[in-house]
Amino acid sequence: MKKELADKEPTHRNRKLEWFAFIAFLAIIAIPLILGHFLLSQASYPYRSEPPKYWLLRPIFHLPFYVLFIILSVVFMILKWNKTFIIFITTTILLEKFCAELAFHTIGEVLSWVYHIVVIWLNVIPIILYAVKFRKIAVVIILALALLLIPHQLFLGYRFIQLQDEAHAIVEYVYKTKVQTGSYPKDLSEYTFKNPHLEKYIQRYEPRDNSFRLVYFVGTTGTSHSYSPDGGWFYYPD
Repeated sequence: MKKELADKEPTHRNRKLEWFAFIAFLAIIAIPLILGHFLLSQASYPYRSEPPKYWLLRPIFHLPFYVLFIILSVVFMILKWNKTFIIFITTTILLEKFCAELAFHTIGEVLSWVYHIVVIWLNVIPIILYAVKFRKIAVVIILALALLLIPHQLFLGYRFIQLQDEAHAIVEYVYKTKVQTGSYPKDLSEYTFKNPHLEKYIQRYEPRDNSFRLVYFVGTTGTSHSYSPDGGWFYYPD
């Protein structure tokens, strides 16, 4: 009897350690991505102190996803699925979620929701396949979905950061020219790009009476990030 209890005690302790490690893993992965999600809600207004409330609320609109994600992850643990697979699927889904939100700023609102609905929720298929023992096929599908979304959006995300920095530099140049000459420049021909390869993403610079407007895009010309002295920084997603 004592031997049986001694055998069960390490198993129980190991199970607790597994749950602790799993919760720690979720926190390490999920918290930065959720924080990134929140920061993305303000990304199109990097130099405005008070972005519109709607953008601040965007992460809250996606709260059901995170709740469902946590419930699903706990179910995986209760079912005692392979831990490597659990880490793989949870990390992939969270990264896809982050990239789908990033897509809102890089390729527009419509395609962002396509990614949310089609790409992310298609992960239900490999989860079902894994549950019915078609595990290799499940892993292949998960990888295919991840490769469809994550690399491209991370690439566009990097371009997004560069363009924000370049746009800020252009605006500073325009204001500096105004101070030096008394008027805004007629064009950007005298401006030296910090990253010359970004010039093609500057859609237009429009000088106006005592004002100007700078417009640029990240992944598609159907969207436009812009700045004007009157309206500040603005983003039109589609």
